[in-house]
Amino acid sequence: MYNSVIHGQFAEELAELHDGSISLFVTLPVFRGLMLSAPLAASLHTFEALIGEHLAYLDSILGDVLVRGDRADGSLTRSLFHSLAHIRMRPASASRDEEIAGVVEQAQLFLMGSCSFALRFARQAGVDRSVHVLEESMSRIGTFALQLVSPNGERDIVPSWSDAVA
Repeated sequence: MYNSVIHGQFAEELAELHDGSISLFVTLPVFRGLMLSAPLAASLHTFEALIGEHLAYLDSILGDVLVRGDRADGSLTRSLFHSLAHIRMRPASASRDEEIAGVVEQAQLFLMGSCSFALRFARQAGVDRSVHVLEESMSRIGTFALQLVSPNGERDIVPSWSDAVA
């Protein structure tokens, strides 16, 4: 399933986290381009930068050691591309912007969960560098919140992962 110098569940969790992160990084610019709301598009641009940093952190611990051998799409990849296909069919509107924000929020929750699982296995394996990198990624991704502008001009906050679990 995975070719790696790291074996077992930790390798699988890291590979799934990496695949899902890349899928989100690839789809975020497309979602941003579909937005009507300039403030929400700007928030997505900020999240793109956070995901880019997260990938750089992951790459620093993975290098080229993890190569997905089965070429199967992970859950987040399937979900993102399914949502993207659905959303592109809808006319531009504030409700479509809200739907995009919901998709991105779900991806954020998925990444946080995936980071959490990988972190648990990194701690069990005693891989200190990986623990530090995964904690940093969780901190950055978990504090991000999308800001929505409602039709009456008021700002609504889509809760970040840290708010959702509080």
